[in-house]
Amino acid sequence: MHVVGGVADRSQVYPKVQQAADRAWINLQVEAFAQQRAIGAGQEPEPIITPRFDRLYGEGHGRFVRFNYYARATELSDIDQMVEVLVEDEDNDYEARELYTLYFSPEVA
Repeated sequence: MHVVGGVADRSQVYPKVQQAADRAWINLQVEAFAQQRAIGAGQEPEPIITPRFDRLYGEGHGRFVRFNYYARATELSDIDQMVEVLVEDEDNDYEARELYTLYFSPEVA
């Protein structure tokens, strides 16, 4: 599945979007590695602070999305697909804009 007009398409057109997306992906991978390392060592993982997202959707939702969805992305189109899946999920009320903000947000960078 390819989400037309998503971050993958925009990054091909706008170099600044590509740079921001690349930085966000690197930050996400570092964060996920640190989480996995702590869990593997039997330690409590460092909290992932996502105040805006958690304020909108509940404590821990930002960490859940970043760790259980975004960290598994191997390319930008994966992020678009994950956003689409999360928006269509009837068990939550996430908005696409907030999910993309959670990916790119400086509050988690």
